[in-house]
Amino acid sequence: MRKSIAGKMDIKENINFDKNKKAPGLPPEKRRIKTLHSLPPRPKPGTNKPLSTSFRLIKTIQFGNSYIFGKLGVWVKNKRFFSALAVIIAVGAGSLPSPSGLFGPGGNSLIAKAADSRINVWTPKDQEVLSGTRILKASLDNWSPQNYRMYWQVDNGQQNEMYDSYADAPHKEAWIDFSGWTWRNNGPYALAFSAYDRYGRKLAEAAEIIYVGSGPTMPISVSQPSASSASVSCPSPVTNAFMGCYYNDRNLGDLTLSRTDNSINFDWGGGSPDSRVPSDNFSARWQGNYSFNSGNYTFIVTADDGVRLYVDDQLIIDKWKDQPATTYTADRTLAAGSHLIKMEYYENGGGAVAKLSWKQTSDAVFSQPPSQQYQASVIPGNPFSGMKLYVNPDSNAAQQAAAWRSSRPQDAQMMDKIATQPNAVWIGSWNSDVRSDVNNLVSAAQRQGTMPVMIAYNIPNRDCGGYSAGGAQTADAYRQWIDLFAAGIGSRKAAIILEPDALTLTNCLSSSELQARYDMLKYAVAKFKSLGQTAVYLDAGHAKWLSADEVAGKLLNAGVSQANGFSLNISNFVSTADNEAYGRQVSAKIGGKHFVIDTSRNGLGPAPDMQWCNPPGRALGERPTSNTGDSLVDAFLWGKQPGESDGQCNGGPAAGVWWPEYALGLAQRAAW
Repeated sequence: MRKSIAGKMDIKENINFDKNKKAPGLPPEKRRIKTLHSLPPRPKPGTNKPLSTSFRLIKTIQFGNSYIFGKLGVWVKNKRFFSALAVIIAVGAGSLPSPSGLFGPGGNSLIAKAADSRINVWTPKDQEVLSGTRILKASLDNWSPQNYRMYWQVDNGQQNEMYDSYADAPHKEAWIDFSGWTWRNNGPYALAFSAYDRYGRKLAEAAEIIYVGSGPTMPISVSQPSASSASVSCPSPVTNAFMGCYYNDRNLGDLTLSRTDNSINFDWGGGSPDSRVPSDNFSARWQGNYSFNSGNYTFIVTADDGVRLYVDDQLIIDKWKDQPATTYTADRTLAAGSHLIKMEYYENGGGAVAKLSWKQTSDAVFSQPPSQQYQASVIPGNPFSGMKLYVNPDSNAAQQAAAWRSSRPQDAQMMDKIATQPNAVWIGSWNSDVRSDVNNLVSAAQRQGTMPVMIAYNIPNRDCGGYSAGGAQTADAYRQWIDLFAAGIGSRKAAIILEPDALTLTNCLSSSELQARYDMLKYAVAKFKSLGQTAVYLDAGHAKWLSADEVAGKLLNAGVSQANGFSLNISNFVSTADNEAYGRQVSAKIGGKHFVIDTSRNGLGPAPDMQWCNPPGRALGERPTSNTGDSLVDAFLWGKQPGESDGQCNGGPAAGVWWPEYALGLAQRAAW
């Protein structure tokens, strides 16, 4: 039942990436490799025409204290000579010539910068065991995130782009759901990172071995107090206490001690948790099942050095880095009952502190039985409050008003009603470079001092083959598309309406396809929320479609617990009052989540026969605002561009095509 593919953007950037380059065959523990691909040709003296040049790969390989230096071959057209230049790229310890010393005074800045580049993988650590949804973080020495692209891949498979982040320090990151990594059972998996400049040249690469689930399938040898060896793994969590597992490394890999800790409240100073654990370079994992009353809770951790905290396997604090004793907090709403609390910690050197506590801050009201309740990430406040929303100065309505200004001035004035209002921009498969298009839109909004509202519309099997059929071809393609979408936003403010009709129009899906759709939506919610300043609302149809009970269950399955809330009436005509009443019913069933309503064309409500495709006689609704008069309604928005066709019905053109006379009628019948 999709209506519009509107607000299309197609801003291309001609950048080609060689994603099939592989690192040389020796394993990373045997050598370190840094590569530099061909540089842009320099112009001939006195001309703007470049020399025809080709460059061989420069590489330096370290075997212990021995260095093998590659040769740079330069062929200059019409000069017929070949010069070999030994180029040294510093690897490991020792004093080696700098790039500037090799290429003359000042050298070549690109060569110098690339030669000094190395990927630092922040998380995960080599040999680390991962589960659930986790974040990958890495940076490239001496480069700002906006100046390079970084990709991760597993087992030489598809490369997946990471996106910019400036939290803690500039880096690249990506959220990964490791629960689906089963083709090697628990592992090992080869996780690789590659960095490229804007011309597609590889700057550096790094690789790690990781495990998933319960980790290596071989038992871990544990040192016992008697100094004898036993082959056991970390015991299961205990109740109302913590099972503490302590490791002789920083990667939760070499288990040496397990014990029951009544609490996590440790300040070991320069010492260690136990004589069997080293005072530096150790790690620990605590797990315990604790009983909670229904309510809102603040979790508090203090750590020196790295720490991660999970509630019911959901990562809520991720500060896996060297640091002095630092305190972090995270808020969660919990249903009454037992919840798994897990904390992971590593100590690098110096002081060692690991502390965890929590407190209930308020009661929470749930209308569902505990088995149907969820653990919500409550985001305080309204993300639209005090924000101006983006107005496209070149919208179809703005262009139509300008075209009619002289010949049809009264109609142009009516068209101004639409042109002057903020409207969501639809992002989908028609965006050939989604990252660039989203970046351009968010940048334009920044220049206006506004926040953009975007509608993500690219789910596989979109619209179940209706007027707006299409979408990504596979689940993996969709996740990659979401990654690029998120990369275009970065840490800037934005609001996302996620996949209209994806939850309400599912009759064409098998049970396995429906579950796959839930998983894709969960991934998208987690990805956008990880950006820090992006509000996300899962679409939930409208008041005249599914029952509140049915749509609440679908929202929970799709990850609304991690979203800001849900959206109603996108591209439809149901009245604001009906949607408000319906939204309150849904909200009560999912822990009080907020919602937004599309009011773009509901000024006179729906057609008597509930037509949704270009029904005649409709009108513009309330103008976009965050002053809705209802604390649960974050905003009235215009999700649909009034005047863009719903499809080839009732005399309309194809979905998304501008239809000026229909737009004019909507404006003429508006109450304002």
